[in-house]
Amino acid sequence: MHFSQSKTFILRSILLSVLILSTFLVQAQLKNYKKALTSFESGYYDMAIKEFSKVKEIDETKKADLNFKIAESYRLSNRWIEAIPFYEKAFEAGLVNNDANFYHAYALKANEEYEKAKISFQKYIESKSTNKVLNERALRELNTLLLITDIKSKKSELEFKNLSAINTENIEFSGIVKDGYFIYSASKKDKVYSNGLPFLGIYQSKISADFSTFGPAEPLSKNILDPDRNEGTPTFSPDGKTMIFARGNTGKRKDNSPDVDLYMSRYVASEGWTEPKLVSASDSSAWDGSPAFSRDGKTIYFSSNRAGGSGGLDIF
Repeated sequence: MHFSQSKTFILRSILLSVLILSTFLVQAQLKNYKKALTSFESGYYDMAIKEFSKVKEIDETKKADLNFKIAESYRLSNRWIEAIPFYEKAFEAGLVNNDANFYHAYALKANEEYEKAKISFQKYIESKSTNKVLNERALRELNTLLLITDIKSKKSELEFKNLSAINTENIEFSGIVKDGYFIYSASKKDKVYSNGLPFLGIYQSKISADFSTFGPAEPLSKNILDPDRNEGTPTFSPDGKTMIFARGNTGKRKDNSPDVDLYMSRYVASEGWTEPKLVSASDSSAWDGSPAFSRDGKTIYFSSNRAGGSGGLDIF
């Protein structure tokens, strides 16, 4: 074989190898993209984000949708601020989606970028979207943002402090003080939900009388710590002996309800909180949560999307 022929053969071999490698990479990227779409459509948003993020090379016509899906994955798992750059990348890639404009504006507001949020909400309103619900929300949000300067200039009689001894990078909310303990809902369980956060549970920390020190977090009760469900927002009767809280489903067929229901537990001296039972007022076909006892302990109020309300969540 002459030198020139040998050189040509080597170049062809290299080009063929590059072509094969490129084809392999494209197929791998496409596989990640399809896998991410399946996770997204199934509601496994954290998994979808991880798979979408592996897609580094994709057809230009799909870049807008790729970034939009990542943004939506963050939004639908209640991580609004993380969604912002991906909405913006989607718009830069040519995305045309009125609902995306609204959600981007809302995310900007959540990130305290009020001026940008006002402009974005105004653009959404001017787009004359056919989504009546989002149109009404956009008008309300814009009116609130127009007042934000006055609201921020007013001095509050209350002082707010970050409970750094309790708060983590996860979620803590719905705190109440009872019998020397701070009781709250927090994502601390071992099992991780589709938004990438641990499942919610009910925890307590011993506190000093002046709220200056907090003890370590511990489960409120072993009887109210289902590892496969989200649990939270407890409310206590005036005598402190009855607790009602919200508990989600496990996603298994044996569940009595496909959604969130209210459960009740009673405190027994020397035994603690009893095994919780479903509250009879719960509607197994609806979302029931955020319970609250009346002052006299004779009435329970809660939020629900059951039939008979005005739409969305109502107070029952």
